[in-house]
Formats: sequence, C-alpha cells, structure tokens
Amino acid sequence: MSFWAEIATQSLGALAGTLVGGAITVLVARWQTNRSIAAQATLATAEHAASLRLDQVSQDRARSTDAARTLLERLADLYAWLPSLPDVSAETPYLSCHARDQCRHAMESLRRGMITDLYAISDHMTRERYRELVRLAYDVGWREVGSGNRE
Repeated sequence: MSFWAEIATQSLGALAGTLVGGAITVLVARWQTNRSIAAQATLATAEHAASLRLDQVSQDRARSTDAARTLLERLADLYAWLPSLPDVSAETPYLSCHARDQCRHAMESLRRGMITDLYAISDHMTRERYRELVRLAYDVGWREVGSGNRE
C-alpha cells in the first residue's frame, strides 16, 4: 500500500468514527429533549388539573358561603319580627297585625330559602345546622303567625 492510501484509510476511519459519535450525541440529546418535554407536559397538565380543582372548590365554597349568608339574613328578617322571649313562652304570643304580616312574609322567604339556598351549601353538617335553625324559627313563628298553615 502506498503512503497516501494508508493516510486516506486512517483519515476515513477517523472521519467515520467522528460522524458516528456525532450522530450518537445528536440522538441522545434529542432523546433527552423529548423526555424533558414529556415531563414538562405531564407537569403542566397536572398543574392545570389542580388549578381547575382549586377553582371549582373555591367556587363551591363561595357559593356555600353566599347561600349560608342569605339564609342567615332570612333568619334575621324573621327574628326581627318575632315576639320577645317572654312572649314566646306563651302558647299564643301577641303580635300586632303589621308584625304578623311581616313575620309571615319573612317565614315565606325562609321557606323559599330552604328550597333554593340550602341546597347550595355543600357541607352536610352545616346544612343540617341550618335545617335545625329553621325548624326552631318555624316553631316560634308558627305559634301565632302560621298556625293555620304549618308544614
């Protein structure tokens, strides 16, 4: 073999090794990049799902809070027109005609709230507490105002 042929053979071997090594490096870099992109996509999907769940829970909580506040306002309206505590101890407490009408309207509002607002409260224990409050309010208000229409 001639000198030039030997140099060409060695050069081609080195060049082929360099090209194969470069190709392997490019493939490994592409694999790592794809893996990083997949991990980031999975993380972004999980973060988005968690954000949606948090938004849903926040909206649920806000809706429950608003419904509870509305029910409390309805109870406060009824309480404002109920007779005083000594009068409640009587079997038929005395109410003026105006107070009786206002109390009747407040009881109707409370009944509508039991149908609409109560079911917006997601916590079962809180819902039961409001039901008990409404039962007590109805018991007191029924004695004079709603004695003809108790349910």
